[in-house]
Amino acid sequence: MRKIKTVILFSLIWFWNNNISYSKHKISSSSLTQVQTEKNDSFELELAYAHAPIHYQETDKLNTKADMLTSVNYDGNWVADDNWDNFKTGNFNAVVYYSVSETKSNWFILYSFFHPKRLMKNNKGEEHENDMQGILSVIKKNKSTYGDLEFMITVANNQFYTFAKETLVKFGKNEPIDGKIYFTNWQNHKHPKTYQEAKRHGIKAFVTNDNFLGKKNKNGIIYYPSKKITSPLLSTKNSKAYYQLVSLTSNSSIWEMQLNEAETIKENNIFFAKWGVMKGNKTRDCGNGVAINCKEDACSMPWNWVDANLGTIHYPGILALDPAEMVLYYFKTQGYQNDFYLKNPFLQSLYLKGFNNNKLPIGMSPIIDLNKLYKKINLKK
Repeated sequence: MRKIKTVILFSLIWFWNNNISYSKHKISSSSLTQVQTEKNDSFELELAYAHAPIHYQETDKLNTKADMLTSVNYDGNWVADDNWDNFKTGNFNAVVYYSVSETKSNWFILYSFFHPKRLMKNNKGEEHENDMQGILSVIKKNKSTYGDLEFMITVANNQFYTFAKETLVKFGKNEPIDGKIYFTNWQNHKHPKTYQEAKRHGIKAFVTNDNFLGKKNKNGIIYYPSKKITSPLLSTKNSKAYYQLVSLTSNSSIWEMQLNEAETIKENNIFFAKWGVMKGNKTRDCGNGVAINCKEDACSMPWNWVDANLGTIHYPGILALDPAEMVLYYFKTQGYQNDFYLKNPFLQSLYLKGFNNNKLPIGMSPIIDLNKLYKKINLKK
């Protein structure tokens, strides 16, 4: 009898220990982002860091804080439509979000830059709560660990701009390439230089090797990438700072929040007004002034970015859902094998959530053919 009790006790201890171990590593039922190993997560962070831009952020003299990079929950919560209200007390630790998709020949890295306010420029245009612009960096795999950055597509207020490394600037396809990519050697990597305008926050590749440090009437911040939490910037005049790279698609991310609110209406959500659009209202001084319009729910996420000039050629969110197709449209590529994805976190989690052409997230454009996109990736793993 004593032997039986000992066996039972040993079995209970074994089960308890193994159950605890399993619980620590399992993903909750609400988490529908791709399950990844720590090794893969670590490599993607290192890959994103290797190609992360040295980011030149122009700042406005009268509203310098509005041009500082930060996180979408900089005010300590995930309520999207109180970001303008909490502007004075928010934490401005700089953050840049990233995600990685992969084909046999390429990595596609999305970098997303967030500001709590988008302001008018030259007393014209519209203002709105929350603003996110970004970059798609196209990396060609080679014998090196992190490959070679060849092309870049930037997002500037519903327009896409294209850039290429110097030897490829003539390789435009349906449109001429807008310019070349300038690089800076820093921390053992060759980083591209990018520029983001004040107030409206449109992003382009940096147009010159000269920076704005020391120039008259030019305030700005040069942001350098970091894999660690950064300290808030105390000044925005000719300053140097660091931004932390944060996953866009991991557990407890913006993308997971989107999936959790994909089937509920705006009134029941805390973050999204509809698919790919953050909530934002007309509180406080948004739109206060002559000929200024404050627009509600105007901040698009990467899976809703669109070039208004392309019309129906491409759909909202193509830079996230099918970056290889966008690259095929803009650039004459050599040695690219991009007809099938080894990884695309957006497509994979949409599939796991059960979305298809007959069941789209609320507000997703009906011209998006999810069934066709699913054929471009192995979803059986």
